[in-house]
Amino acid sequence: MGGNIRNYEKGISTDTPVSTYFKQMGHKQAQLKWLILENSTQLKSVGNIKKSLLQREAYWSKKINTMFPLGTNDY
Repeated sequence: MGGNIRNYEKGISTDTPVSTYFKQMGHKQAQLKWLILENSTQLKSVGNIKKSLLQREAYWSKKINTMFPLGTNDY
């Protein structure tokens, strides 16, 4: 899993509400914490993987109230 997180960190957009707030508050990357909410091991094809991961991300964002205005995810 560590390799996937490192690759994810490199691809994180720096112009999102979360990253802007994080930077404005003077936080550093070392202060980030990760939490695995779900293990998606049963996905088959690449197209379905991307779609399924986006669907699961939306599900969890709603479930744990990280969507705007309660949180900072604004999609």
